[in-house]
Amino acid sequence: MRLQPQSATYWLIGGGGGWLKRTAASEQTAVSDAGGVRLASAPGGPLSLVSPDGSLGGLTLPLGMAFDAEHTLYLLSPDYSIKRFDPDSRRFLLLPNVGGSGRRARRFRKARSLAIAGRWLYVADAGNRRVQVFDLKNLLLTEVLTGVAAGGRWKPVDVAAHGHNVYILDRHNGRVYVHTPGGHLCLRLERADRAGQWSRVVVDRAGRVYLLNTSDPTKPSLEPADQKEPPHVDPGALLERFEPPPVRLDERGRFCLPASLARPCDRRRPEPAPAPEVQLALCAPFDRAAKRCGKPAPPRHTRTAEGAFLTYVLEVEQRRVRAYTDGGRKLRHSFGDGLDWEPADVAARGLFAFVLDGRDGTVYRHRAGRDELRAVVAPIVRRPSFTRIRIDEDGIVYLHAPGQAKAHAYDCRGHARGEKNYREVAALFEAEAPPEPAALTSGLIFDRRGEPVGSVDASDASGVALYTSSGEWRGKPLDSSIHRCQWHRIELSASALPPGSHVEVFTYAHDEEDDVQDARDDDWQTAYEVVAPLEPPPCGSAARTYDFLVQSGAGRYLSVRMKLRGDSFSTPVVQSLKVHYPRESYLKYLPAVWSSDDESRIFLEHFLSIFQTEWDGMDRELAEVEKHFDPDAVPAGPFLEHLARQWLALPLEGDWTAEQKRRLLAAAPQLYPHRGQLAGLRGLVAVYLANLAGMETSDVSRLGFPVIVEGFREREHLFLAAAETARLNQGGALWSASVKRRLQLGVYAQEGEVELVSTGDPERDVFHEYAHSFRVFVPAGWVRTAADERMLRRAIEAEKPAQTRYELCLVEPAFRVGVQSTVEVDTILGETPATALGRGHDPGAAPSRRARGRLGLDTVLAPSAADVAMRLAPGATVGRKSPLS
Repeated sequence: MRLQPQSATYWLIGGGGGWLKRTAASEQTAVSDAGGVRLASAPGGPLSLVSPDGSLGGLTLPLGMAFDAEHTLYLLSPDYSIKRFDPDSRRFLLLPNVGGSGRRARRFRKARSLAIAGRWLYVADAGNRRVQVFDLKNLLLTEVLTGVAAGGRWKPVDVAAHGHNVYILDRHNGRVYVHTPGGHLCLRLERADRAGQWSRVVVDRAGRVYLLNTSDPTKPSLEPADQKEPPHVDPGALLERFEPPPVRLDERGRFCLPASLARPCDRRRPEPAPAPEVQLALCAPFDRAAKRCGKPAPPRHTRTAEGAFLTYVLEVEQRRVRAYTDGGRKLRHSFGDGLDWEPADVAARGLFAFVLDGRDGTVYRHRAGRDELRAVVAPIVRRPSFTRIRIDEDGIVYLHAPGQAKAHAYDCRGHARGEKNYREVAALFEAEAPPEPAALTSGLIFDRRGEPVGSVDASDASGVALYTSSGEWRGKPLDSSIHRCQWHRIELSASALPPGSHVEVFTYAHDEEDDVQDARDDDWQTAYEVVAPLEPPPCGSAARTYDFLVQSGAGRYLSVRMKLRGDSFSTPVVQSLKVHYPRESYLKYLPAVWSSDDESRIFLEHFLSIFQTEWDGMDRELAEVEKHFDPDAVPAGPFLEHLARQWLALPLEGDWTAEQKRRLLAAAPQLYPHRGQLAGLRGLVAVYLANLAGMETSDVSRLGFPVIVEGFREREHLFLAAAETARLNQGGALWSASVKRRLQLGVYAQEGEVELVSTGDPERDVFHEYAHSFRVFVPAGWVRTAADERMLRRAIEAEKPAQTRYELCLVEPAFRVGVQSTVEVDTILGETPATALGRGHDPGAAPSRRARGRLGLDTVLAPSAADVAMRLAPGATVGRKSPLS
C-alpha cells in the first residue's frame, strides 16, 4: 500500500508567480524580478543605473552609440565627430561634413546622444538647444528641431529610437516629445515636477518609455512614463524588457565589436549577447570563414577589380566570377557555373570588365547592367599561356604571359591592336593592390573614439565590482489558514550558482502576521545553506534544485528570508521557492508510541522525509504522466521528439522550433485518419505553410490554401466521335494530339511545338497525361527560399500516394486571362507590381518561383500605376458567384 498524503498544498514564490517582497524596493539589498532573486548591482558600477558608459547598467547601448538597419555601428566621439564602422577596412571612418564643435549647422556643442530610425540619424545637440536630423544615404541635413517647434525654450539632452519613432527628452521642461522622420513633433509626456531632473530617456521592446531621474545622485531611479508603475532602482529588474546590447564598454572605455557585426555582409546581432561578466580579453576573434553571403570573406586565391558600378571578385578555386553592387555588399551577377573554363585574372574599368580564361586565352567581357558574359577574344592556336589582364585609361586591354617581352593589345570589342613592349605597360601589371587587412586574433577592440586597440589580456582588467558582495531578501508572511500549522519543506531552485557564492535560507513560524516585525535574529531558524560547487555547471544545464525541511516550529504564518553572498563579479540567482504545508509525515502511519516525545518525533520525521521526498516525486511524475502525451504540454526536447517519432512515427524538421513541432503534433490526430487521401495531404501541407509563414494552421486553411487540383478534374475534354461527350456544356475543350505534344506525321507535326516522345500509347495520351497526378498551389510569398521549398516538397513526398506525381505551383499575385485566371486556385489580386530593370537572379530563392521583371508577364509599361490598375465596381465581390467577363 502506498502512503500518499492527500491534503498537502504549497506556496510558489517566484518562477512566474511573482516575488512577495516585504520591504520597499528602495530598501532591498537583493533584487527580485521575473528572473529570480540576485544581488543588486554595485552602486556606480558598470551594472548600475548610473554606469560610466551611460548604458543604464546594460539596458541599452552605451551613450553615443547607435546601429542602423544594416547593423552598422555609429559613434559620437568626445570631440563631437561622428564615425561609422567600415567592414572592408575594419576601421571607424569619419562621416564627411558631419560633426565638430560649433554653432553652425552640422556642428554640435555638448552633444552626447544619437539615435537612428530607418535611414535618419538624430543627434541631440544640447549645447545649441536643437536636434539635427541627417539622411544616412547622402548625409544631407534634412531637419533641425528647435525650441520653436517645441513651443518655447527647451534643452534636448537625449534621444532614443523605437521603430520609426524617435523620443526626445527636454530636460529643461520635463517633457518627452515623439518625432517621426518627415513628420511633426508631438508632446508625449509632460511632468513639471520633474523639470531639470530627468537626464535620459529609453524605450523597451514593447514601446514603454522610461526616464532616468538623477536629482539625488546617491539614489538614482528609472521612472516609467506610466505613473502607476513604481520606479526602479536597479536595472536588473528590467533586463527582460530590453534587447541585450551587443556592445559594452569596460572600465577604460574600450569595447569589443563582435564578429557577427564586423562582417562585410549579413551583419546581425550576436546570439546570445555578451554577458556583463565576460572580460574584454575574452572578445571572440573575428571569424574569417564566417557565413558567406553577398560579398564573401576573400578566399585564399582571389582577384578583385573595381568598375564604375560593380566590384568583381574572381574566385580561382571555385572557377567563377561574382559581381557586387553597393560597395561590394550585394551580389548582382555570378558567372562560371556550368562553364568549362579556368578563369585566371579579371580587370575592370568604367562600364566594362574582362575575364581571362587561363586555359586557352579566351577573354570574356561583361558590361554593367547586362546579365550575359560575352567572349570577345577567341582562343588562337599556339598562343602563349596568358595569366594576367589589365586595362589602361583609354580602354585598351593588355594580355601578358610570364617571361614574355611583349604584351598583346585589344580594344573593348576584342579587335587586335598589335603588340607592345612589356616595359611600356609594366606599370599596369605591377601596380600593387592595397594590402589585405591582417588576420585578427583577439577580436575587434576599439576605444571610445573608435580608434583600434591592440590585444587585451586578462591582466588589463582593473577588477571593478559588478555586484554588491552580499544582500538580503525578505518575503511577506505566508498564510496557511491553519492554526498552529507545522510547515513541511521548501524546494529551492537556483538557476545560477557561480563558484564562491552562497545562499542561506532562514524561516520563522509565527501565529500573528505582524509578529515578524519584532522578531530577533535568534528567532530565525536556519533551514538550509547552499554552497556553490567549485566546478561550474556545463553550459545549458538545468537549474539546480534543493529540497529541505522547515526547521521552525508550528505557526499559522511562515516568513522566509534569504542571504546571498558572492565575489562581487558574479551573483547567485534563486529562481523560485516552493513552500509545502502542512507537514504530512509518514510518521502518522507508525504507532503513536514512536512519536510520544519530541526528540523521537523530530528524528523520525527527518529520517522518513528522505524516503518521502523521493516517493512523492515519483508519485507526482506518475500523476502528471499524461503531459508527456499532450502536444501542448509535453516538455520541449527529447520527450517531444520521442512522442513524435516513436509514438506517432511522425518525422519533424530539425530546424523547427518547439512551437512549430507542437503545431504538427496537434494536427496529427486529424491527419492520420485521412492518410493517402486528399484531406490528409491538404492538412499536412497547411501545417507546413503555417510554420513557413509564421501563422496559425486555422488561418492558413481559412485563406483557402493549399489548393490541390487532381489531374482527372482537368481531363474534361470534348470528343466529337463519342456521343456521351460530344455535346457542348458537358465536355471541356476540344481534345487534340497536343495534349502530349507527340510527333505524328499528318496529325501533329508543327515544327517548334512537337516533342520526341517514343513511349506510351498515343490513343490514350489524354488519359495517361492526367492519371495519378495533381498540382499543389501555394502563395509564393510564403515559400521564400530554396530551403523552404525543399522542406515543403519533403512533406508532399512523405504524404502523397507512392504511384502519384505532382507539380508544386508557387502563385504570385497576378491575374491573366487564359494563363492565371482560375478564381480561388491561382488568382491573387494584389498591388501593381513594381519592377527594377536589370534585377539579377537571387540564387537563394525558391527554384519553382518564376522569374520577375519580365515584360508581358508581370511588367506593364505605363505613365503611372493608375493607368494599369484594375478597377472593380463598388460592391463587387470576386468569387464563384461573381465571374469576371
